[in-house]
Amino acid sequence: MKIFVSSTVNDLKMERNALKKALKQYSFDAYLSEHDGADWAASCTKCLSELESSDIYVLMVGERYGSIPDKHEDSEVYDGKTSVTHGEFKKALQLNKPVLVYVKKVAKRDKDAVTFVKHLEAFYDGYFRKTFSNEKELSGFVRADVLRLITEVFRGTYRYPKLRKPQIVLCKDRNELFSVGSQMISFVLETERLPVLGFMPGRTAGGVYDQLIAAINSKNKLAGLQEMRAFHVAEHFGVAASSPSSYQNWMNTSLYGRIEKAHSIRLDRRRIHFIPGTVSGSTMESECQKYDSLVSSHTIHLQLLGIAPNGQTMTVDPDTYEGDQLLEQQTSLVKMSPETFGYLRPKPPIPYGVTIGMGNVLKFSKRIALLAFGKDKSLAIRHLLTTINYKTSPCSILKHHFDFWIVIDQEAASALPSGWIDYFNPTSGSCFSQETLV
Repeated sequence: MKIFVSSTVNDLKMERNALKKALKQYSFDAYLSEHDGADWAASCTKCLSELESSDIYVLMVGERYGSIPDKHEDSEVYDGKTSVTHGEFKKALQLNKPVLVYVKKVAKRDKDAVTFVKHLEAFYDGYFRKTFSNEKELSGFVRADVLRLITEVFRGTYRYPKLRKPQIVLCKDRNELFSVGSQMISFVLETERLPVLGFMPGRTAGGVYDQLIAAINSKNKLAGLQEMRAFHVAEHFGVAASSPSSYQNWMNTSLYGRIEKAHSIRLDRRRIHFIPGTVSGSTMESECQKYDSLVSSHTIHLQLLGIAPNGQTMTVDPDTYEGDQLLEQQTSLVKMSPETFGYLRPKPPIPYGVTIGMGNVLKFSKRIALLAFGKDKSLAIRHLLTTINYKTSPCSILKHHFDFWIVIDQEAASALPSGWIDYFNPTSGSCFSQETLV
């Protein structure tokens, strides 16, 4: 196990020596540049090469920001403004290394070091940190944290992908939100040669589909609809497709049938795929596997999702799955909490549903858009944006996705901490355009 220790040297010499000694006691190979011998490779090349071959990156920040090397044409991290230590941190992020950050309690830091620490403290771009006062305290923290991290990796509970900052579209009310959702669907229909969409049911979806049906007035959209392939996020277990309680019936009534009637076209129903709620001559497991096979053979250009007031999405309840389970979740049968069961419309006969799975959505969606309006969704949105606890807010795992959009109205944003929305610099629904999505 190789651990790369990154920090300025002159102000943290004692801490670096103590850390090397402490890690050696556990037979860890700790790389500290000042302990390296003579080498023919350039210092920058050698350090970054050692970082690349390391398993864990440990960062310490003290009083100094550190020396700033000249800009180098071949370097991705050294731009003439970034210190050696900060550059190593950037490289660790690019390499997706497990990162442990420790900040020393000091009376004063130089200006650039203060800025660096603020960057480390940022919720999305930063890391949970520990502060330390001396080398003994630091050594104890690092030993414990390294052992914990290794245990998580061994158990399979540690996940390397860094959470990404979602895009926020802030709408003044639900009608504007419905319009934004409609524009997103229209964008896919008009720009993709063979559009693939992931649809959801529910009151939010109903408003979006109303706007979409009214807005379908171009040949490109109509052609896109006729070439469209669609997948759906869930179905009630034990409910026949034709039942008024099924999501399939709801989608046919609320969207597909209305499109065909309003625009005198015929959709290719063979390209519209529903999760089965019942099985005949087969097993639910095999039917789920068939659906997974279909999903995995396509890229969903836009996956629409909603969220319940309790944080449930795709029939996945809070306090149900661990993060690693959600990342791997495929189409499967799940049990719903009483709260979720009471909330669903149309209401299923029993508290079981079949869901496409968070893992499928993350792996096969080019873009994900979660839409929510109303004050009853405000706490769920707060948990989604301010937590990384997948048990409290399972859909917060969607922040692993590289193109995740959250479309909310003012009421749904009302429980966010002061200034939180400003941090995202959200797009306003009123000036939302297709150029925003490119």
